[in-house]
Amino acid sequence: MAYLDTSALVALLVDERSAQEVVDWFSGTTDEHVWISRWTVTELASALSLKVRTRQITDELGREAWNAFSDLVRPSLQLSPVLDEDFEAAARLLHRLDLGLRAGDALHVAIALRLRQPVLTLDVRMRAAVVALGLGSANIR
Repeated sequence: MAYLDTSALVALLVDERSAQEVVDWFSGTTDEHVWISRWTVTELASALSLKVRTRQITDELGREAWNAFSDLVRPSLQLSPVLDEDFEAAARLLHRLDLGLRAGDALHVAIALRLRQPVLTLDVRMRAAVVALGLGSANIR
């Protein structure tokens, strides 16, 4: 089992260079339980919209990626709610200056900690933080 960070999900949906690493991880696992949170859904919508606004992808590709997530990917993932305690835990993580997390990433890590799941991420800083916290990173690279 693992908690899927938005960075890996975006790479997969818009076929970024690092998408193959995510595909390889999925094809190499027999685990059926991959988690995301409700925060992931919001952050994914934001990331895709940003890529469209900054012309990294076309509007059509942005819509196709969102539809692929909604129709194909999301139904196969375990969806965790975001609890009040997750926000509190994220705030505590942000006070750990050695971790260098941003707010959204701290929320992902807090949720993964609650679920006791390693984090599948392409974000180097987040990976270092989860390893430092003893949670572990799903081996993507």
